Amino acid sequence: MAYAGGDLNLTSMAFYHWSPRKSDPNDMNILRNCAKNILYAVNNSNIMNTDVLGYNLPVWVVVMIIVDCVLAVGLAVWGVFAIRKSVRAEKQAKERA
Repeated sequence: MAYAGGDLNLTSMAFYHWSPRKSDPNDMNILRNCAKNILYAVNNSNIMNTDVLGYNLPVWVVVMIIVDCVLAVGLAVWGVFAIRKSVRAEKQAKERA
């Protein structure tokens, strides 16, 4: 049935059980396509299109976001001052020469 396109026939019931040969690339390709089709259908169904209300990030995640933002701003400010200092040093070197 999987070869005919019956994706939902992937079951663990002994009566309907199909044992694909792992050495056969066609069997593995069919299994991969069946799993892809089932996952695609579930992902694009309405069950996955819900809003998660009331979810709060863990405290450590919020703290890490704040630390990352502070470090990014600090590095940007340091970079601006370092560039200004080097530009001033070059100007003073040119004026002396």
